[in-house]
Amino acid sequence: MKKTAKIATKAAVEGDRGRYEVPMVVRALQVIELVADAGGCVSLNDVVARTRITRSSAYRILRTLESRRYVTRDATSGDVTLGPRLDELQRLTQARDRLEVRAEPFMQQLRSQFDETVNLGVLRGNQIVYARVFESQRRFRIRADEGASAPFHASALGKAVLAFLPKTQMESLIEKHTFEVFTAKTIKTRARLLEHLLQVRSTGLGRDDEEIELGASCVAVPILDASGQAVAAISVSGPTARMVTIRTQLEAALRQVGKSLSKDML
Repeated sequence: MKKTAKIATKAAVEGDRGRYEVPMVVRALQVIELVADAGGCVSLNDVVARTRITRSSAYRILRTLESRRYVTRDATSGDVTLGPRLDELQRLTQARDRLEVRAEPFMQQLRSQFDETVNLGVLRGNQIVYARVFESQRRFRIRADEGASAPFHASALGKAVLAFLPKTQMESLIEKHTFEVFTAKTIKTRARLLEHLLQVRSTGLGRDDEEIELGASCVAVPILDASGQAVAAISVSGPTARMVTIRTQLEAALRQVGKSLSKDML
């Protein structure tokens, strides 16, 4: 029975022509690589000849890549060149790498000043990822793992970034988001989160008031690029009882750090 099932699955994948169908994403990458290897200028006929993609499939792939700005096509000749999106992605990656390096002394300063855990959260795709974490030296402290993701609706980092994204991007991320309930204080609905983000945008501060873990609180500020859009956020987290006592000084310090790092993104 198991052997038959495997054969049937293989046949379904191979299709009527008896060969494996290359995923469309691989075809799209082949086209981008072809354009790059050719010095940045090819025709539709070149794409068909060199990749063995059917003419109709090649045309659809080019149209999709063009709509996403990965390639551009000359309106007269139809020649294809690399589009601006690849350069934009490279610059964004380099900027984020620089940001992590630039943020370290500020994070160390915040930890030294308040002796609480300091986090750098970076927007990567549809997630806020802990890119750098400087843990408090205290025995009783809040911890986060580098590389882990922070929930948009419950974390200070997530809220600080969401509130300063373009409206369409913010709404798209929220639409796809799962509102996991961690404590009784967790925001549970899209409508409530949108309402809350207006406050975050007004104050410039994202908060986690025991929304992920009872007894733990966090405050964050966004790091903005030249267009005023958030690309990351820095937060300080600790036990609620301690965070309450440093609230005023902490907010002032975070705002200054956010302003300094945002200037680096200009």
